[in-house]
Amino acid sequence: MSSHQTAKLSRQLLAQVKTLPQFQQLSQALELLAANANLRDRLHHLASDVNLTDQERNQSLNQLISQIQIPLLRDYFLNMIAQGHWWIFQKEPLDYFDQFVSSFQRQSDEIKVVHVVLAIEIDVAFLADFFTEMLKQQVMINYKVKPKIIGGIQIKIDNLVYDYSVRTKLRLFEKEWIKSLTDNTSKLT
Repeated sequence: MSSHQTAKLSRQLLAQVKTLPQFQQLSQALELLAANANLRDRLHHLASDVNLTDQERNQSLNQLISQIQIPLLRDYFLNMIAQGHWWIFQKEPLDYFDQFVSSFQRQSDEIKVVHVVLAIEIDVAFLADFFTEMLKQQVMINYKVKPKIIGGIQIKIDNLVYDYSVRTKLRLFEKEWIKSLTDNTSKLT
């Protein structure tokens, strides 16, 4: 196995991340798993035990991985094991899991964060996919729900802010209306 393969696997996990809070939770969980020597030793022992059949190895690894509380991470590792990628938990000749975590962290630096304010809850995964396609790079959404914007959306990408909220449109209308009234009043006098 190579660092190229661990990078590919970590990229697959990152591709499933749609929101900044989800990424932060996943990143923290990976760091905790990497620091948990007892769990890592148990995973390594199971992944390296030549006396186990593939079915026994998969079943034992699945039991350990099933304890992970974060569904995305748990399901990802269970899927990896089902595909025969249990080697990720081996430590020899390299610690592949550490490579995986490091690769995940490095690759996350390449992801653009789009800040979004919405008036209501919506499918944020849809937004992440939309902006990923629009910007031609992977995007994570950092979103807030603020009913006071009434409707529409506010978007911040890097230093650019796009305000398509109903509240802002109403304020602009109000300013134009007051200006129009002021102009018309001055013409009458």
